[in-house]
Amino acid sequence: MVDHKLVKELFKKTVEDGNWDHYRGVYKRGIDFDSLVELNNLWYPVIQDQEFYDIGKAKQFFDMLPDRPLTVVELGCYRGTLAKQILEINDNIEVWYGYDLCHLALKNRVVEDGRFHPVYMDTQWYNQDHDPFDVFISTHTLEHMTNPEVRQTIVKIYESCELAVYLELPVLESGKTWRGGASSHVLRWGRRYFRDKFTNDGWKIIFEPPAKNTVSAGWAMGATRR
Repeated sequence: MVDHKLVKELFKKTVEDGNWDHYRGVYKRGIDFDSLVELNNLWYPVIQDQEFYDIGKAKQFFDMLPDRPLTVVELGCYRGTLAKQILEINDNIEVWYGYDLCHLALKNRVVEDGRFHPVYMDTQWYNQDHDPFDVFISTHTLEHMTNPEVRQTIVKIYESCELAVYLELPVLESGKTWRGGASSHVLRWGRRYFRDKFTNDGWKIIFEPPAKNTVSAGWAMGATRR
């Protein structure tokens, strides 16, 4: 059930008052998913420009994958801009499932390719049932999740993804708290966590372009199963 009072308060203190630390505090203490969906739909008309990724790096990663049919799952696809650009040049992709909790963004999607299938999230991605797929991709999304949520997302990737993972995050090598920052970022882990986690759990890093240790520089990593 949506906590309308909480949603209204969060919207005011984050977007209108610019107090993103208030949002971070509430998110870390726990907010029901329906309220989070409603909050993101309120944000959509105010902050529509929420698609950040390096298309050059994403194209490089897909070029490294085997020449065979692929099923792709994207977490945080928003309006499907990245999917649109990759699908235009990659005939190997048979299906691209785009997951997002901002339903307004999905309804206003820019991708018209029939291979793209929007998935309106009603619970966290890791709580959903998935058939096996080939590629998991997420750009500028995981930093909006807490450490436990990201940990559960990675467990789900291990269970369902059979070939490769591509991540882009605006994080530092060792992570940060985000306190005082004008964003809804809550993840405290940094690049080292993802690199070490996948490597230690049987994956091989195949793609990690050099990036300065700054949030604005962004960071990308691609991995495949050994």
